[in-house]
Amino acid sequence: MEILLKDKIREYHKAKIESINPNKFLEFEIETFEKLFSVTPPQNARKVDLGNLILDVVSLTKIQKYYRQAVGGRTSFNLVLSPKQKLRIGTQRDEMKHLFDSLMYSKYLDFLKSEKQGEELNNKSSESSDYYNTEELKEIKVKIDEVLLNLDKLGHGQEIIHDEIESLKSSSKKNSKKDFKDLVLGKLVDLGLNQALDSETAKSIFQKLFGDDFPKLLK
Repeated sequence: MEILLKDKIREYHKAKIESINPNKFLEFEIETFEKLFSVTPPQNARKVDLGNLILDVVSLTKIQKYYRQAVGGRTSFNLVLSPKQKLRIGTQRDEMKHLFDSLMYSKYLDFLKSEKQGEELNNKSSESSDYYNTEELKEIKVKIDEVLLNLDKLGHGQEIIHDEIESLKSSSKKNSKKDFKDLVLGKLVDLGLNQALDSETAKSIFQKLFGDDFPKLLK
């Protein structure tokens, strides 16, 4: 069983690499093997198309039977030592093959679901890292307050400037880090073009918030 499962997983990785949409391939593969254990073959059908797998009805029915027995604790897989064993069974060879397939496909389905869960966790982790966490938002708020205080000291306490900078606090919560950075850059460029802020002050604000040099948009 172990060798068969390894072969199936190796086949999966090869097919996934060759697929034009690996994520869709994984979804189709899961759908296929969920159907394997649940679908009812059409009456008088000889074969059943499960999606990524086509089986004859006899094999499908026996695989489902052994799967139900295993789930119900009525099949002892301890009797199955290796794939070579079925070659020594004689008249039970076909039955042993279906028993092997039942066990292997159920383990393969578990593998597929764990693959999907891992990808979903990776996607969530990647997505969450694109946004400021609670501590980072607190730091942004403190920096914005410091910027506002410094603007007052420099004589830039006009209401329009204050409101524009103050609004960045809420913007930092709604936007990704990249979008927020682009938004701040746009505001500072607009304030510079409207001569509400001189270029050096705009650059210092950007530096204060992000620790990066201001892009060469303002001279």
